[in-house]
Amino acid sequence: MKKNRWHLSEWIVGICILSYVITIYIYSNLHLDRTDVVIVFSIVTGLISSVWLYRTYRVVSNKQKYVWLLFFLAITSQILSNIIWLLVRTFTKTTQYPIVSSFFWVLSFPLFLYALYYLLKLINNAMIRKGFFFNTVIFICVATTISLHYLITPIIMVSSSSFILALNLVYPISDLGIMLFIVGLFFLSSYTNAKNIIRMITTAFFIHIVADSIYAYLLSEGESIPGGTADLLWIVAVLLLGLTGYKVTEKEIST
Repeated sequence: MKKNRWHLSEWIVGICILSYVITIYIYSNLHLDRTDVVIVFSIVTGLISSVWLYRTYRVVSNKQKYVWLLFFLAITSQILSNIIWLLVRTFTKTTQYPIVSSFFWVLSFPLFLYALYYLLKLINNAMIRKGFFFNTVIFICVATTISLHYLITPIIMVSSSSFILALNLVYPISDLGIMLFIVGLFFLSSYTNAKNIIRMITTAFFIHIVADSIYAYLLSEGESIPGGTADLLWIVAVLLLGLTGYKVTEKEIST
């Protein structure tokens, strides 16, 4: 029975992604605004992911459950951000992104960061003496250098106000922290009995980082448009994270 549910969940993910791509394609050919499509699909896929994550939180053991609770709260925060944005667009006919939506979206980042930190802490063991920290630090130094040159500096140059600058910098700065934790998780995953689960989590967040990086770069170039590659990757990352939670059982993460 469990195997059948797993296959159903994969079909749900595939159908959501395919439906989004087809809808965006249709709207593009008709030269229609794709913003509402992005918002609605983000809400729907977020709800699917949040249901799976909450289910995981309810079934896993005490030490593990808080990771999935934090993931659930982070996705819920993004859902609220998109719901508020959709309501504002519907009733005020404004195209400006609401400040309240920005607050809830930004709130998801510290929740994600703490969830990854807590997960890393759970699986951390004597293996860290085998060059784990050295490899991680080298990788992060390279990633920081690239981000400073290609993402952070251009964003600083094009931001029109301190508030907008702060919001825009959340993406690359938070992603550096997320990168630190997922690199650590990736290296340590080989020494756990839940390697596949950990690597699905790191893959989901890597896709999220790529989406943020694309968005930040296009924003700095003034070429960011709704329904682009970044939006598709955000949806994929959210669904993959939820799918990972759905696959988890109490014995799949080593404590």
